[in-house]
Amino acid sequence: MDKKQRYISVFLLIAILLLVESIPFSLFIKNIYIEALIKITISIASLFYYFYYIRKERLAKPVIRGIRAKDLLFLPFLVIPLSNIIVALISNSSRLPIDISYLIIAFIRVLGLVVIEELLFRALLLKEMTKDYSPIRAISYQALIFGASHLLNISSLESIPGVLIQALYTTLLGFLLGLIYFKSNNIFYPIVLHFLFNYFNDTVALALFDLEWNYIFYIVNIAIAVVFIIYGLIVYRLYKEDDYNASENLDI
Repeated sequence: MDKKQRYISVFLLIAILLLVESIPFSLFIKNIYIEALIKITISIASLFYYFYYIRKERLAKPVIRGIRAKDLLFLPFLVIPLSNIIVALISNSSRLPIDISYLIIAFIRVLGLVVIEELLFRALLLKEMTKDYSPIRAISYQALIFGASHLLNISSLESIPGVLIQALYTTLLGFLLGLIYFKSNNIFYPIVLHFLFNYFNDTVALALFDLEWNYIFYIVNIAIAVVFIIYGLIVYRLYKEDDYNASENLDI
């Protein structure tokens, strides 16, 4: 398969699965349990279709391998998913009543979406791009596409500023996730970080605290983003180049 055909196949799969995952069932299904069940079913169906499609089109498969000592360099990144909780604590945001059922349902829904996104953007798109571009360019390109994909969240004119901000920070997140996958060659790591980021920074933080987008919110989040982008580049330098086709890798 030539380069053009490969990318057509990759972006077609991304478009299909993202459109399916972004269907706003909450607009016409008011029961959160039924909505969650539908979302879970769709995520499972999407996974089956993903693996069928990449096998059929002979595209890059996700890889995973054993944990190595130097993978501990990724541990500091676990601070990132706590940024909004840090904001809430610093700004003394008022606490909200805890809805355990909502948190459990959200846990399952977020996990399904995160797995799909990581398989699409890191395991597939990034790996295909490393065949044609230098590692840092491939990581940057997939991050930009990942961030741009969140523009699908625009639902009204009032939501445009928020969605643009989301596209910006997800681009930065996509860069870090791409770097982690490229250097670790283990799709488990970006899945875990991405899930924790979405679940704690969004679901948990908003469920527990009455957060405001004030100057503290922006200062803390920008500071954390800058620190970990720099740290991520340091980690990139500390790691030796990994071969995606190394014999110790295990295709999923």
